[in-house]
Amino acid sequence: MKKVIYILLGMMSFFTTACHNDDDFDVKEEALSPEVEQDLKMRFEGAEIQSFYNWTADTPGTEVNLVDIDGNKVSIFYQDYKKPSLTVTHFSSFYNLPENIQKAFMASRHNDFDKDLIENIECDDYAILGKKMYKLEFHHTIGKWENHYTMVMLNEDGFMFPDYNLGEGLINPSWNFKVINMSDIHFIEQKYGNDIRSFNHDCGYSSYYVMDKGVLKYVRFRDEEWKSTRYLLPEGTEVPERIMKELRETAPDLEYTEIYVVETPLGEGYKFCDEIGNSCTLGDMFVKREI
Repeated sequence: MKKVIYILLGMMSFFTTACHNDDDFDVKEEALSPEVEQDLKMRFEGAEIQSFYNWTADTPGTEVNLVDIDGNKVSIFYQDYKKPSLTVTHFSSFYNLPENIQKAFMASRHNDFDKDLIENIECDDYAILGKKMYKLEFHHTIGKWENHYTMVMLNEDGFMFPDYNLGEGLINPSWNFKVINMSDIHFIEQKYGNDIRSFNHDCGYSSYYVMDKGVLKYVRFRDEEWKSTRYLLPEGTEVPERIMKELRETAPDLEYTEIYVVETPLGEGYKFCDEIGNSCTLGDMFVKREI
């Protein structure tokens, strides 16, 4: 069982001494470490701490929850009681977002959506990645589909990822996976380079978007093992004729609008998708089945 101390500070300032009133938990210390206090001073001047946790486990650390000077709720996670690993910011308003993020959203196909109806506006800042990722989540109507869930994801430079919806899986809250596995990072850097744009954990998979020579690739791991990489067929690249022949035989009525390359440890394949979500995947490692 994870051993944790919960210290409620209400709406107190950064440097109020906390009292420990739960003797059932084994803790490293009852106060924030000097390294954590210094980081908070530098990055969140004027904020108010609501609570913090120190825990001892396989990956010991500290969680600090605060409200910043703009009214946004922020959770910061520190490894070994000193090194930031993840900062999650929940924005109180769309208009608290950085200006370039607002502009990028307004330039998207969702620009007419009522901003006050956005259910979650979040920024995930994994220290190891070097690029912040903003998430905006909402339900809306698309054609005949009512109450459709969409997550719009953007990097801090305004780069927008493909829309994420429930057909892809279910993303876990970022604070459930506050430390990224270094073996994933090493694999990606060796195979695709170091321009890693995002991290999510969904349906048991650790998932990353990586920019490789101008191609956005979606890379997935499970239990520290690489499972697949998927990306749109680069312009000017042809699908092998044997795959096209098999497609004509397997799914002659599929009017595909997108073609994805799918890499796995067993080989390469191609996923053909139509505009309403039907698909067919063919290749050396598949036997006429969907993935």
